[in-house]
Amino acid sequence: MFINKKGWKLVSVDSFQGGNEATLAFDNNLNTFWHTAWGTNEPKHPHTIVIDMINIYQVTAITYNARSDGNSNGMVKDYEVYLSTDGTNWGGAVVTGQFKNTTAMQIAKLNTPTPGRYLKLVAKSEINNNAWTSAAEIGIQASADVTAIDEVNYNKKGGALNSNLYYTLQGIATDSPSKGIYVHKGKKVLF
Repeated sequence: MFINKKGWKLVSVDSFQGGNEATLAFDNNLNTFWHTAWGTNEPKHPHTIVIDMINIYQVTAITYNARSDGNSNGMVKDYEVYLSTDGTNWGGAVVTGQFKNTTAMQIAKLNTPTPGRYLKLVAKSEINNNAWTSAAEIGIQASADVTAIDEVNYNKKGGALNSNLYYTLQGIATDSPSKGIYVHKGKKVLF
C-alpha cells in the first residue's frame, strides 16, 4: 500500500533553493520539487531530508520521483534510507542503492518490513556527478492497510472527492490515468 502523505511534516533538510523548498518533495504534486541550493556556495553531497510521517508504519519500500520538468539536475543516484520511531535513534540504513536516470517512480524495497515514523533520505551522489539533489516526490509503501481509501481520495488542492476523476494511491487526482493502480469511485483500478 502507498501511504497518504497529507499531514506529513518536514523535520530538517541540509539545503534548499528558494522556490524549491523541501516540503515540495512530499506535497503530492509531481510538478513541484525540492532542490538543494545552487550557485557559488552550493553545498556538496551528502544531502539529507528528514520527514515526520506522523504515524508509525511497517515500511516495506521507499518511493522516489525525480523532477519531471525535462531537467535532470539533482536526480539522486546513490542513496541511503533510514527509519526511526522516535526521530532520535536511527540505527543502520534500511535500504541503500542507486536510482536510475528516469522520471518514472522508482521503488527501493526493504529486505524486511521496518517500523518507522521518521524517514531520512540521504542522497550520496547525483546522476550527472553534480553537487545538487532534487526530488519531486518521496513516499513509502507499507505492509498494512493503514490509510483508508476515503483518506487517499482527495484532490491535490485538498478538495472533496470528484467521482469522475482517478486517484493515484498517493492521492493525486487525474482525469487521464496512465499505467498503474488508481482509485476510481471507491475501487482500485489497474491500467
